[in-house]
Amino acid sequence: MAVIYGWLAFPKLWKRTLVIASAFPLAVMGNLVRMLTIVIASELCGPAAGSYVHDGGPLGIISLLPYVPAVAGLLLLGHWLRDRPPELVLGLQPKTT
Repeated sequence: MAVIYGWLAFPKLWKRTLVIASAFPLAVMGNLVRMLTIVIASELCGPAAGSYVHDGGPLGIISLLPYVPAVAGLLLLGHWLRDRPPELVLGLQPKTT
């Protein structure tokens, strides 16, 4: 997903490379959150709850929720990298003539 997003959204090579390189740490973070939710559910409510969270619950939705921060991080990085007019970067008012 990061490769496609980086390739389509950014014409500059360094921005594409940064977006693609960010995929690995964001994926690790998403998997860490997923494993923590399984362990916490298992510790609080028993092994059946941990297994339920691991299997994804109804339609597999629970197992996908921990990846939301990773996708949000990718989109946030893309927001920071987008090209903006210099007036907006410096906080100046654009000239109207």
